[in-house]
Amino acid sequence: MVESEIRYFLSSCPDSPAVLGQAIRSHWAVKNTLHWVLDVTFREDDSRVRDRTAVRNAALLHKIALNIVGRDTTSKASVRARRKRAAWNDTYMLQLLLEWPTYSMQDQHKIRCVAPANPTETQQCFAA
Repeated sequence: MVESEIRYFLSSCPDSPAVLGQAIRSHWAVKNTLHWVLDVTFREDDSRVRDRTAVRNAALLHKIALNIVGRDTTSKASVRARRKRAAWNDTYMLQLLLEWPTYSMQDQHKIRCVAPANPTETQQCFAA
């Protein structure tokens, strides 16, 4: 079964309807791809957050995290797997945040994170 929809647009753009239609379709392809990645990685469709501001804030944080995790070219793992790895591995998370492109498992011993003695203080990480 084939469905067809008619959409009307007002525009001052001099391009032909075919060019405008292709531009609109490619725009929605990008948006739909981003939504799919966010849903698979962060399960956004299953989110119970209903407050409008909280939804916007969560979406923004998800996009930031997606961009940070997506910069890792050293791993062939899925975005979701890299996100989980960053959550479980402070060294890997630090590497993502600092953008160390030469990171490898052999270099893991070069970064040390020290838990604070006082719970109100933050964890400190440094290159050894």
